[in-house]
Amino acid sequence: MKRTLLYFLLQFFTFQTSAQVWRPLGEGLNAAALALSVDSQSNLLYVGGDFTRAGGLLVHNLAIWDGIEWHVAPEMPDQVNDLLYYKGQIYAALDNGWVILVQDSNFEILGAFNNIVKCLKVYKDTLYAGGYFTTSYGLSGNDDTQVNHIAKYANNEKWLPVGKGISERADPNVKALHDYNGDLIAGGRFEKAGDSTAKNIARWNGYAWYPMEKGVVIPGDEFAAYVIALDTFENELIVGGEFKKAGNLKCHSLATWSDNRWDTLTIHQQNLSELFLVHLVNCTSQVL
Repeated sequence: MKRTLLYFLLQFFTFQTSAQVWRPLGEGLNAAALALSVDSQSNLLYVGGDFTRAGGLLVHNLAIWDGIEWHVAPEMPDQVNDLLYYKGQIYAALDNGWVILVQDSNFEILGAFNNIVKCLKVYKDTLYAGGYFTTSYGLSGNDDTQVNHIAKYANNEKWLPVGKGISERADPNVKALHDYNGDLIAGGRFEKAGDSTAKNIARWNGYAWYPMEKGVVIPGDEFAAYVIALDTFENELIVGGEFKKAGNLKCHSLATWSDNRWDTLTIHQQNLSELFLVHLVNCTSQVL
C-alpha cells in the first residue's frame, strides 16, 4: 500500500514539475529581439531590437505584447539595445546614440551621444547610460560634454560625466550596468575607471571609481576579455562575459562577487529536486 501510494505521488509531482512548456508569442518577430522590459503598471511587455514585424504588424525596432497579441509601439529610428522601466516610464538605448523616453504614440529624446548607447540603469534615482560614446551632445542650448562611455542624466536634457568615466583599450566601452550593494557596477571592455586600473569591471559609489580586485581577464589575450551581463542572485553579484580569470581565480566566463572578493558559481544545495523530495516526504507522512 505504501509503495503504491509513493509511486502515484511520485508520478503526480513529476507531472507538476514538468507541466510548464514553451509557447510562441503570436507569430513572433522577423528578426532579432535584443531587449525586454515589463511595464508593471499596465502589465505590458516591451520588446526592442532590430526588427520590422511583430506578428502581422509592421513596426520599427519596438513592439508591445499584452499576453495575447502584439501592439504597435512608437517607431524607433535605430536598433534598440536596452529597455528600462522606471516609475511608470519606459526608456530605450539606441544604436544611433540616443536615449529615448517612450510615450504612447511618440518618443522624447533625452540624450544624444556620438556613438552607440548600449545599456541603461537607474542608480540612486538617477538615470545612467553606458556604451561606446565619448561625448554627450548639447540639447536645448546646452554645450557638448565629454563623458567617456558612461554618463548620468541631470533632468534638464543635459548629461554629466561619471567621474572621469572609463578609458584605455583600443575601443573601450560599457556594455552592462547594475546596482549592487549601494554601488553602481559597470562592466564592458576597458582598463581604467577614473584614475584606477580596472580590468573590464569597476564600481562607482556615487563619488569615485574603485577596482574590483584585478577585474576579469583572459591571460595572454587580455584585449579579448569583456563583461556583458550583470545581475544579483542570492545576495551575490553574478558577472558574465568572456574571461578566464576573475581576480586570481580561474573561471569560465561566469563568476560571483561578494564581500569584496571573487568566487566561482557554486551549486546551491536546495535545488528543485531536493525541494521535490521534501515535499514528497511531507505529503507521504501526512497521508500515511
